Amino acid sequence: MSQGQPAGEQLGRMRRDIEHDLRRIWQDAVDRRQPLPGEHALATELGVSRPRIREQLVRLEQEGLIARRRGADTVVNVAAGDIDVRFDTQIDYAGMLRERGYQVAVEVLSASLRPLQAGEPEFFAVPPEWSALNVVKRWRADGEVLMMADDTLAVPPHVHLNDLDLPAEIAALAAEVLGVPVEWTIAEPGALLLDETLSARIEQPAGSPVLSLDITGVGRDGRRSFRAREFHVPGRVRFGFIRSRHLDRPAQLAEVSPLTQQDSRRGQGRQS
Repeated sequence: MSQGQPAGEQLGRMRRDIEHDLRRIWQDAVDRRQPLPGEHALATELGVSRPRIREQLVRLEQEGLIARRRGADTVVNVAAGDIDVRFDTQIDYAGMLRERGYQVAVEVLSASLRPLQAGEPEFFAVPPEWSALNVVKRWRADGEVLMMADDTLAVPPHVHLNDLDLPAEIAALAAEVLGVPVEWTIAEPGALLLDETLSARIEQPAGSPVLSLDITGVGRDGRRSFRAREFHVPGRVRFGFIRSRHLDRPAQLAEVSPLTQQDSRRGQGRQS
């Protein structure tokens, strides 16, 4: 390990590097429609131990990106490659667009500090003398508005707008202000028709449908760190869920088709 860095920080960076490289290999397997290489081959290619690889494979399987069985190839979920953004994952939206080759601009439409309203101190679990930071931003890709977000987080009295990186992704901004990383986000998808105000900001005709996401961020300390409402123009970025279907052996046997059961009985009859 390099000198001058805490061991925990170096370990975290190592895990992120392994995860990044493994997801690149996963994407390559998806593109080629081939199984993921085995643990030994992956460990050799990435120059890390098999337990480190196994740790990341468990994570990929939990995300529904691969399926593993003892003694069989690791199958990749090729359909997952069609999803740009997962509802259950908080991402750097601008970074995702840049990776897809877009010229990206993040525009801050408004930013303000105001007193906390009724219920907000309890919602964010902060003292009532704190303020609410409200930031409205929109994202352009190749000049076209794809998304707008209305973000709110509670901030202590000493925070000033000029001290903040307002165009930053909301989870990063919350971590900067509160000093606590965002551990989870809860997203509630919906849909709505644009009114005149949203129409002007998103640069789409009034009455156009958009995807909405109501998001709550929860910090590593267990407190709500932010809430946001996002509005996404459909058509350019594909959103989706991945739902893994975990069946136990009895359930699998119960789902064997009558035709398969009949063929099995016929085979037993020929052997008798």
